[in-house]
Amino acid sequence: MKKLLIILLHLITPCAFADSWTSPTPQTVSSPKGEFLLRSIPPQRLEGDKWSKMIFIVYRLEQVSQDYREISRFPIDSHPDDLFINDAGDRIVLFGRAPGPRVVAVYDARGRELKKWELTDFYDKKKIDKLPETTTLVLWRGKTGWMSDQQYIFISKPTNKDDDFDDYLLDIRRLKITKRVNPTLIKLGPNRLK
Repeated sequence: MKKLLIILLHLITPCAFADSWTSPTPQTVSSPKGEFLLRSIPPQRLEGDKWSKMIFIVYRLEQVSQDYREISRFPIDSHPDDLFINDAGDRIVLFGRAPGPRVVAVYDARGRELKKWELTDFYDKKKIDKLPETTTLVLWRGKTGWMSDQQYIFISKPTNKDDDFDDYLLDIRRLKITKRVNPTLIKLGPNRLK
């Protein structure tokens, strides 16, 4: 009887693998000063193997009422991990998974894709082969976040990687990604640094 109970428990207990996906849930992010909100609604299963697109909704803070009002709604094909919206509400940045057609994409507030980048825009094949992987993903970056001026988003190199990998800055106005160079302090005189 005890063996039968153990077998039944194994059959009905859900199993999760190390690289399995959890169900996507809606995500909401705020611009740095809270002027705008960006909400993502994950795709919904349609008939059979068909899925809807992910929906983004942009809200603006009304200063008088302190309520957020929807200003745009649009579908996208990506399934991003990280979302950003600036305080002007005119730039939305998505960081996606690799491999994939876009690991970084910049949109305007109406959902028009302004520019996208693939993994090969950051690393050559030799470096890509050195990146840590799971069964289905390439872990191509570390943390991301706004720089204080909201013109740049910092993209750190993959965690636990040597100096062979680089940190990057995404310029959301000029739509360019550059390697981040750490400035060198130059001594001008006694106790003065430039």
